[in-house]
Amino acid sequence: MTCMADTAAALLGLASYVRKETDPVALAEQVATLTRETAEVEAALPLAERALSTLTPESTPAARQTWRDCHGTLTALRLRRAQLAVEEVYLRAELEREERFALERQALARALPAPRAE
Repeated sequence: MTCMADTAAALLGLASYVRKETDPVALAEQVATLTRETAEVEAALPLAERALSTLTPESTPAARQTWRDCHGTLTALRLRRAQLAVEEVYLRAELEREERFALERQALARALPAPRAE
């Protein structure tokens, strides 16, 4: 995600060239939130996998309920990781598109001659 954070930082530096409907600060905040949530899920996944693997198969209702709870947590974490991956794809695409637009506007602004004072 570092690349995405770098792109968000670059977009903040190009703030005067972005489209007026683009909010580079909000995009940078989305990158930070996505990065934080992904790290949380990635840290929780091995713990949930380990917890499930330590359970011994027993035929008691309590043991089955514990297994279902652990398995449900693991499944929810895996699903959240997949959802975050999809969010990353869309956010990365938006960042790249907006950065490209801003860079093109910046290049155009530099290429145009300065207006003459008359």
